[in-house]
Amino acid sequence: MNPHDFKYFDVEQLPGGQLTPELASELAHMRYVGRTWTTHGPWSDNAAAIAGRVTQLALDETLSRSRPGMVLTGGREESEAITARLQSYLPELVIRNLTVDDRLSPGRSKACRDAVTEEAAVRVITYRMFREARQSFWGAGGPVVFLEQADRLADGGQDYEFTKQLAHKAGSVHLFTTVGLLNNPGATFHLGSLLRLPHFPRSLQRFKTAYVKSIGHGLNEVMAWRHSAMSELAELLDLHHHERAERDVPLND
Repeated sequence: MNPHDFKYFDVEQLPGGQLTPELASELAHMRYVGRTWTTHGPWSDNAAAIAGRVTQLALDETLSRSRPGMVLTGGREESEAITARLQSYLPELVIRNLTVDDRLSPGRSKACRDAVTEEAAVRVITYRMFREARQSFWGAGGPVVFLEQADRLADGGQDYEFTKQLAHKAGSVHLFTTVGLLNNPGATFHLGSLLRLPHFPRSLQRFKTAYVKSIGHGLNEVMAWRHSAMSELAELLDLHHHERAERDVPLND
């Protein structure tokens, strides 16, 4: 992967002013597979990988100001941080942080619709705010969705359901978590479902039947993997899972 081919990416913003082998490998994987689940260490910086994938899609003319990508993240501070990082990597592209736009509100007011339809190459918004303003995103989906801090979706819930609708309409989906792949059956089902893989069970009950043994019911239920289930599931997710090899110090230090 030649960094000089990254027309929109300011490579000088990277440590050492060049793509690391790890980042180049991750971007190659994202291009080749298209729907990925990257696991990484705590406090990891995902902005470079997101910016690189945006560049790939912009160069392909799959992503544009009229067909923007979306980044969903945890909270206001996180949305401001990821927006700033993306702007530093992609100075020629418009990155809009909808989280801080006072026009966004529950429902479908004209002001809210105007806010979400302003042209941008990438829109950044929190999971909660996307859920609350979802009616104004009636045409959402687009070329790519990035799910930052997707650990927050591992237990399901309202934010999860609305995010899943968005992810399933997108042409390309990339989620980033610190949750170890296959550590928890419930989390694995919820996060894996976001990728909408053809052979991945569509319901939790089917998932449990195929891979899980459980004790108890409701809040008292304890789930564990069936014998050989982990290897079968790992094979199913293999092409879509990327475990990031990282330095001891986060890239933004």
